[in-house]
Amino acid sequence: MHDGPIKILLFEDDPGDFALLREYIAEDKSANIKLENVQRLADGLELLSRGKFDIILADLSLPDSHGFKTFEKINTIWPEIPIIVLTGNDDDDLAGQAVKAGAQDYLVKGQFEHQLLIRSIRHALERHRLLSELKAARIAERLLAHRDTLTGLPNRQLFYDRLRQSILHAQRYKHFFAILFLDFDGFKSINDTLGHSMGDSLLKMASERLKECLRQSDTVARWGGDEFTLILDRISHGQNAIKVAYKILDAISQPFVIDGHELLITTSIGISLYPADAEDVEDLVKKADTAMYRAKKSGKNSFRCYDSSMDINYLEHVTRVNSLKKAIEDDELEAFYQPQINLNTKAITGVEAFVRWRHPQRGLIPPSKFMPLAQETGLILQVDEWMLRNSCAQNKRWQQEGLPAIRVSVNLSGRMFREEKFPEILSQILVETGLDAKYLVLEITETDVMRDMERTVVRLKKFKQIGVQIALHQFGTGASSLSCLKRLPKDMLKIDRSFVKGLAKNEEDRTITNGITALAHSLNLKVIAEGVETKEQMSFLLKPGCDEVQGYFISRPVSAAELTELLKSGWRMNAEMQEPTVVDLENDEIAA
Repeated sequence: MHDGPIKILLFEDDPGDFALLREYIAEDKSANIKLENVQRLADGLELLSRGKFDIILADLSLPDSHGFKTFEKINTIWPEIPIIVLTGNDDDDLAGQAVKAGAQDYLVKGQFEHQLLIRSIRHALERHRLLSELKAARIAERLLAHRDTLTGLPNRQLFYDRLRQSILHAQRYKHFFAILFLDFDGFKSINDTLGHSMGDSLLKMASERLKECLRQSDTVARWGGDEFTLILDRISHGQNAIKVAYKILDAISQPFVIDGHELLITTSIGISLYPADAEDVEDLVKKADTAMYRAKKSGKNSFRCYDSSMDINYLEHVTRVNSLKKAIEDDELEAFYQPQINLNTKAITGVEAFVRWRHPQRGLIPPSKFMPLAQETGLILQVDEWMLRNSCAQNKRWQQEGLPAIRVSVNLSGRMFREEKFPEILSQILVETGLDAKYLVLEITETDVMRDMERTVVRLKKFKQIGVQIALHQFGTGASSLSCLKRLPKDMLKIDRSFVKGLAKNEEDRTITNGITALAHSLNLKVIAEGVETKEQMSFLLKPGCDEVQGYFISRPVSAAELTELLKSGWRMNAEMQEPTVVDLENDEIAA
């Protein structure tokens, strides 16, 4: 629909034809049309430059222009205004040519009434509107194909296009340019803790700061996630790139204030130079990425310029990452289970699952050797999901073999705990494996649950709705308050091994352990002590009424086959058990 009067500019040098057209328009009382006439092309173009018109009616035979050239001149200068061509009886070919070139319609003088004129005007306006919208949509579509939807910056595809242009330009004019590869330090923690919406806002604000650090001729693109790539065109030497790097480090390290939160991040930057470091697109980016990786490894909030010695370390890192990916895909991971013993019955009531990597060449690799890499690369989500699925399936197999029903506890990484889709993943695993949810315990560290109390409570309630049990892991090592603890849906508290270790010699550790036990029982929670390595520690835990224990004094983590034999034998802890002569704690804690 057109709002307001329809403003028409008429190119017509014949006074009689003008009078007739004006009369036709006046006859239609429903049409709100304002008509203005010019007799010469030059006068019409001048009028168009000074005022806005909705549509043009044009007789192509004018005193200062004739034929198709008249249409061409109008349409070239004002292509956004629809044109209806007015022609005489012998000008059908000319009119057809104009329509092919973009005219909305043509009318033959003397062969139309006022209704046809008004209808033609309205249809021309509507067709032009639809075509304009389609054109705008196509432009937007092309823009989206080359722009990051969140920040509006060039995406990876457009970055590569501009990089190719920079190489061609540098080759032709013999100048230098630099590539900067950026990765934000600490962004993942903010994204996981405060949510993706906050993370998106942070990325948008950070991208604006990056643009402010550059010249108009430079390019900043979003590579993906929290990674950005920059092209610094036409630099005289590498020192120019270093100055920009310092500028970016300072800009990004300033606080970001979003919804009342003051957020702090830093950035690691890698720099490669054309043509000193590489002369093709892929190598330039790869070497800047390699330098960025070295900057991040050396302490973050810094930059590094590429040098050839970095290739070896980068290659080793890539090889390790690819090996871990392959291990997950090829099912090289293996779950080991440490028994949890009821101190009253001395029977196995549950197990805690720990991950190992059974490497084809290197043998059994403990979690301390690969879990930090999984955390760093985000592969921890795949490892966690594998552990959950495998542990649930194994527990179901034990039940199907008629063995005593026990719980299986799986440590959740902070990343998986905060993963929005995790409740859905958890439910799917329980359905696929057929394990009753009450036989699964999710172990979550006290530190993770305290990061964002409101979100934590919502997440834990979802877990409880699914039916699983919740254990607060490493309890006592964080800074939780009693009021916070009361709000959390939970079933168990696990006394951290750091307190258990000092029970025999440290009065403070004994007091803390007794206090945690009393607190848990007052909240109707089960208490499990981990890291029990001696008979003396066991004796101290019996006094305050600790419910269950686990540790190397009872059993190291064992394979599923070994635990199956223990369950089949009806094994129970007895007074004659000896302390282990060798305590090999290859830090299973890192799996959490």
